[in-house]
Amino acid sequence: RAWRAKEPVKTRVHCSIGGGLGDVICAEPVVRSCIEDFWGEENTKVIVTTKYPRVFQHFKYPNVTVSDDIAPVQKWRDDKYAVYECASHPAGAHWSRMFFPYTEIHNFDFGCYALSNRMIAPERKRIQLEVTGADTDELYGKILADKSKMVAVHAGTGWPSKTFPIEWWNAVLAGLVSAGLTPVVFGKNVSKEHGTLPVDTTGCINVVDKLSLGGMFALIQACPVLLTNDSSPVHVAGAFDNEIVLISTTKRADFVLPFRKGRTNYKAVGLCKKCVPFEHGWKPNAHIV
Repeated sequence: RAWRAKEPVKTRVHCSIGGGLGDVICAEPVVRSCIEDFWGEENTKVIVTTKYPRVFQHFKYPNVTVSDDIAPVQKWRDDKYAVYECASHPAGAHWSRMFFPYTEIHNFDFGCYALSNRMIAPERKRIQLEVTGADTDELYGKILADKSKMVAVHAGTGWPSKTFPIEWWNAVLAGLVSAGLTPVVFGKNVSKEHGTLPVDTTGCINVVDKLSLGGMFALIQACPVLLTNDSSPVHVAGAFDNEIVLISTTKRADFVLPFRKGRTNYKAVGLCKKCVPFEHGWKPNAHIV
């Protein structure tokens, strides 16, 4: 109260959100909470920079600008901005690695602590994304099917530990088709390392590389069920109310599944026989004085 009672000083804040699409989506509630709790004053100018400004399209804060101008951090410091960074994978020697091993903490909580040096209540961790009429029109311009039988399937590639054999995905898709369901295979081939497997889409709807980011949001919102590996679509689903089936390998499923209704197991299940941390877990720190 004493802090707010002081004569407000014009402040400039630069908030840099790094990482891949999933990391940026996980950061959305964190950025929103910082704006509402700390940076909401009318005389505080806030610039959020990210490779994926579409994630923050729903922000209507008059003092906040979202940009894809990924300038070096020093540029913002030189311009007298207070710089806040959210990096999903800091360097191996970074201090945070000692206390927050990436595989042993929820995606959201890692970004939350990295950006705001705090945790927020579970009910505030719900991701918000906007689906516009244009996004919906784009989706149904490419898909004509009974929505109640659609299953959004993301056969993603990335880390070797998150990439399943193509034969496995083909068997999954064939099983869904034989059960009378309509798999909608989607994703985007971003690079040689990150994209989707060239699965057999017989009996499926294939929209790989055919949807914009907003179109993907609309697809996941429309499908009653999402089936995915540990990749960005599971975080997109955090903004909606469908069933989530996650194939988790590098993390325990409850460290990946999004918070909805204050918990990670709402209409969600994680399937895994053995996660990497079970085999190569992190040992406790011993501080020697």
